[in-house]
Parts: sequence; C-alpha cells; structure tokens
Amino acid sequence: MLDGANEVIGSTLKYLGFSYNSDSDQELSAAKDTLLKFKPHVGHNRLRELQDLACKRRLAYSMGWNGDFAAILANTPAPPVQYVIPSEGSEILGSTPGRS
Repeated sequence: MLDGANEVIGSTLKYLGFSYNSDSDQELSAAKDTLLKFKPHVGHNRLRELQDLACKRRLAYSMGWNGDFAAILANTPAPPVQYVIPSEGSEILGSTPGRS
C-alpha cells in the first residue's frame, strides 16, 4: 500500500466508480468505509520491504509506483512480477468517461 493519502483515497474512489478527485461527502465516506474494511489486509508501505517481499516471493499484490516496480525488476534474478494498471483507471490513465 502506498503511503500517500491522495493516491490511496483517489484509487479507492476510482475502484468505486467515482472521480479520482471527488469532493463529494457521500463518495468520500464510501471510500473511507472501503479502506477501513481493507485495512486488516495491509502489510507494509516501505519500498525496501516491498522489494524484499517481492524478491522472496512472499507478496501476492501490492500498490506501488511504477518506479517501485522497476526497482524490483532490477534485482538479479528478477522476481516474477507484473505491473498492472487497474481496469477502473488510475491517477492519470484510464479515467472513466465523463469523469476526471
């Protein structure tokens, strides 16, 4: 999980089908509820730990920057990881039509 509030909340809003930049109290409340349900499944938010867990194949999913992914692939041997942009979109890519 990233340690950036804007990215985590924005991504959760996108996951729920809302604008990444929503300021709706109702939509932000829905994002908060979703994140609180997800909280018990969050392990680490430090790049060094992320790299270590990925290289030891002890990580199934992670939220991270594309640079984090590049750093993980720079290990020798590179772990079998895949960088994916969610179908719901992201901060810049894949916006829902008519929404930002």
